[in-house]
Amino acid sequence: MKRAVSVCTALLTLCMTAPQLSAPAYAAESTVSAMPDTDSSVPDFSCFGAVGTLTEEESRKTAEAVYRALQAHSTQVSLKGIGIDLTNDNANDIYHICYTVMGGWDVGILAVKNKISYNTYFDRVNLNYRFEGDEYDAQYAAYSQKLDDILSGVKPEWSDVEKALYLHDYISIYYDYDSEAFYGTVERENSEHHCAYGMLKNGVAVCDGYSDLYQILLHRLGIDALSVISEELRHGWNIVRIDGDWYYVDVTWDDVYSQDAGKVLHENFLRTADEMIQTEHTASDWSIVASTNICDLAVPDTFGNAFWLESDSAILPWRNAWLTVGKDSPCTLSLHTNIRPDGTSDRTELLTLEYDDYKWPVWDMPGYTWRGNYVSPAVIGDILFYSTPTVIYALQDNSPVPVYELSDAEKEAGYIYGLYADGDTLYYGISTESRTHQGTLDYPILYDALTAGEWSTKLPVPEPDYDLNGDSTVSVQDAVALAKYLNETVPESDFREESADLNCDNLITLADLSVLLSALMQ
Repeated sequence: MKRAVSVCTALLTLCMTAPQLSAPAYAAESTVSAMPDTDSSVPDFSCFGAVGTLTEEESRKTAEAVYRALQAHSTQVSLKGIGIDLTNDNANDIYHICYTVMGGWDVGILAVKNKISYNTYFDRVNLNYRFEGDEYDAQYAAYSQKLDDILSGVKPEWSDVEKALYLHDYISIYYDYDSEAFYGTVERENSEHHCAYGMLKNGVAVCDGYSDLYQILLHRLGIDALSVISEELRHGWNIVRIDGDWYYVDVTWDDVYSQDAGKVLHENFLRTADEMIQTEHTASDWSIVASTNICDLAVPDTFGNAFWLESDSAILPWRNAWLTVGKDSPCTLSLHTNIRPDGTSDRTELLTLEYDDYKWPVWDMPGYTWRGNYVSPAVIGDILFYSTPTVIYALQDNSPVPVYELSDAEKEAGYIYGLYADGDTLYYGISTESRTHQGTLDYPILYDALTAGEWSTKLPVPEPDYDLNGDSTVSVQDAVALAKYLNETVPESDFREESADLNCDNLITLADLSVLLSALMQ
């Protein structure tokens, strides 16, 4: 079948305005917050290297001073105290160190990156914040909680690769590109669309908002990451250190299908420079801390056969494995376990979809379908859902069960482009086609809710599991075990409490014992 429309990759390169250095400030000295005398740990900033005219040690000490000032919500960074003379020659380098620390670590999440000024006479840098006083403390606690909420889905036993993959896909699913700010239809206060704060506040940002949020989350997990900037491309992405080696990650361009939740590319995840060039990162000015060119950085081809490369849909953790939706024909839902250091895995196929379930028709061209597929997965508890053009299915015992079909009115509006879960509610988007960033301005994808009360009634009621003592048989001993539990007598160590709610009322009571006794008498 023929693909009717192709993605315009040129459009995607225009997503970041380079920061401008503020003019030197020679005004009267403002109130200086006291720098903390604290034993709090400071990140290892040695990865910055020598920034511009600064030595490696000067760069590291400057970054540490900025970090401590942000920790203390201080409006000033004193460089004189660390033996650095701030001059017009090194001010630009120091500015970029400040900008990088403010954007990449959670202590700077409420700082305003584009309002940095400096004073060469007093050897200090002036910082600005979005909130002051008690409001700052309250807002910082609130945004720290938002970060904690995202990280609550990360399992400590995962490898750094798995943690990086989870966050890459999480951001792509639940956040989106700020097309309105980029195209000038809205104006964001203090350039909040260029930072993690704006991403968390509005749910949207441009590329440096993506890269800032990604590295902040990785830093919270102890994984090194930095922003990469190309002024030639007007774009930013990340470089991430895994097992001692650096790799490139571009969450923004992997979230290319705007507003299509669940459609996530992985062609820019843990890649080499050559692989990034193949995805249109064609420039010679890649740099970190805006001054250190890294185009010649040696990046190993570790993940050339990684399991995530087979999926252009969100990869989700499910049942102690990673779920992928294959992008090739036929489309297969698979589980991946035993993730190895090179990203390869043991693969188990769950389900192969029928052609009409993974091929999206071209809305205004009967008989044509889009290349690839737009199947989106979602997980609620132990239940896996996935979307087809007009139906949402749940996977029960490896068999698809339809839980929702678009109404006739919805079918007249389009197909399902996008699916995600929030709590126990599913959200599905309806559109005539997947949108580019610019296309969302005129024709946004609209999402509707499918509550648990709606989708759960379509699932078959599972047979009760009467084996409560774990001996693989059903007998009076199971009733004895339940009676002991209800009597608050210490039950046997293998009592299966998770199966004891036999009448499915979310309580374990005598009613459940009655159900079990009735079953034993039959």
